[in-house]
Amino acid sequence: MNEKGLYDTGRVLLVLAEHVSRNCRKQDYEGVQYGMQGLIGQLGNWVQQVLEQGQEYGTSVYVPDQNSITATIAQLMEAQQAGDYVLLADYVELSLKPLLLQVQQSLREIYGNPGCLMSEQTCAGNLLQDTKLARELREVKAYSLEETNSGYATISLADEKGSYYLHSNINPVIEAEMLAEQYFQPEAERYIVIGCGLGYHVRALLDMGEYIQMDVYESDARMLKTMLGYWDFSGYFTAGRLRLHYDVDGSLLARDLAGQQSARIMVHAPSMRNISNPQVRQEVTQYYNKESGIRRMASLLESNFYQNHRNCRDNVDRLQEEIQGKTVVVVGAGPSFTRNAECLRHLPENTIVIAVTTIYRKLLSMGIQPDYVIHSDPQKKTLSHLEGISEQVPLLVLSTAYEGCARTYPGRSYAIYQKDYELAEEYARIHAYRTYETGGSVATVALDVAVQNGASKVILMGLDLAFTDGLAHAKGVSRQATGDLSQAVQVPGYNGGSVATSLLFSDFIKWFSDYARRHAEGNCKIINATEGGAAIPGILQMPLKDALNLS
Repeated sequence: MNEKGLYDTGRVLLVLAEHVSRNCRKQDYEGVQYGMQGLIGQLGNWVQQVLEQGQEYGTSVYVPDQNSITATIAQLMEAQQAGDYVLLADYVELSLKPLLLQVQQSLREIYGNPGCLMSEQTCAGNLLQDTKLARELREVKAYSLEETNSGYATISLADEKGSYYLHSNINPVIEAEMLAEQYFQPEAERYIVIGCGLGYHVRALLDMGEYIQMDVYESDARMLKTMLGYWDFSGYFTAGRLRLHYDVDGSLLARDLAGQQSARIMVHAPSMRNISNPQVRQEVTQYYNKESGIRRMASLLESNFYQNHRNCRDNVDRLQEEIQGKTVVVVGAGPSFTRNAECLRHLPENTIVIAVTTIYRKLLSMGIQPDYVIHSDPQKKTLSHLEGISEQVPLLVLSTAYEGCARTYPGRSYAIYQKDYELAEEYARIHAYRTYETGGSVATVALDVAVQNGASKVILMGLDLAFTDGLAHAKGVSRQATGDLSQAVQVPGYNGGSVATSLLFSDFIKWFSDYARRHAEGNCKIINATEGGAAIPGILQMPLKDALNLS
């Protein structure tokens, strides 16, 4: 085994050790047995080679005492044979991994960061079947790499905010495996990956199934050249499983997403900072923020769905008789709520008020009782908006909203089954229920509920979607908070000029504007009567008093 081979084996052993430790913690004992076979099988030969290197270089290379190595291996095997997987994981973490890391460090000092080597030959081999990409990258210079503790390379870039890393400085292979596990879905055969980095996550995801097909989109030619010089992807290319796209302006990605072929999308988050086109970077960031929130709460959404199915007495479709042909006022909790809230005391006949839960307690304190309250947030903290309220105003509950609200609410609860959530769509299909658009906000849900149930006019109020007077919510509501202006963007204001808002609120503005455009020919007028905050392009603006009396 040559010096490079010795170093490469060391970093493989570190990955195997991590697999054994993680499988112990996850109680995957069959995985532990499999991992230990590979670990012990390679460890003995590697130790012998390290001892020989020690004889050649003397004190230049760290060589563990042979007795301590023998004792460490014996500890591992004894714990495995005894079925003490808690102790086995501890031995791996406390004894084996530090030994491996120390040897790797001494080898780096002798051989000069062998884990950072890139090869023009490897890059050329990767590009044999993609002549177009080969031409695009021919004159491109690769980035320099940095060594990690485990022996794999990472890379550091810089932008206006400073320097940042694309991969772990400890073990990027393990990091990539964890990321791939987050995105992997058994039913998905094709993946779109945005941002290639050094390709760790690309390899990890491809290795989760030989049937997996992948398209990778990268806007930085230097990054593509670096990745292709670092890893040999030729097997994936030859099998037709991997396609790389140099996509400076995002047009190739947009064309792919607009096509008919379905795919699971993985965004390599650190690579978002390296997208040079500001618009593409913003759009990818907005998508990632939304998708990662859904992914993070997948289990919570599912448990909420099943519990709400049990606890909601009826479906929101049943309210069509109540809403049909009437004016619906959707009351949000934006800072401008207080500007026209008094109008809610004197409503014309055939007017229905749907209030978001955040503003519900404030309305009751003013002596104003809405007709319905709507709830969509999946997190438990939203229960505070309803706790201790004895009024029995009907509660409209998104199927994935926090289940404790419907479970403990004293009034009647109506379930809302939403589009783009598989469990809700399937249940609605079986029972012939409508499905409703969500748009990411409780107010967006309320709008579609009103429109689909036949409202003749929907008036939006308290829907600032901006940091009016520096606030995110109206004074006196439980979630009143100062807006984070450090990350704010400017959008056209309701009363002219521009106002500060967040990227999330900006997404909602686009959603409302698009919704109004898609329903422009319908029978329902949509009016923004917030009287403050952000303008919503395509939606008529007027004071609430005038909107209520508009025929």
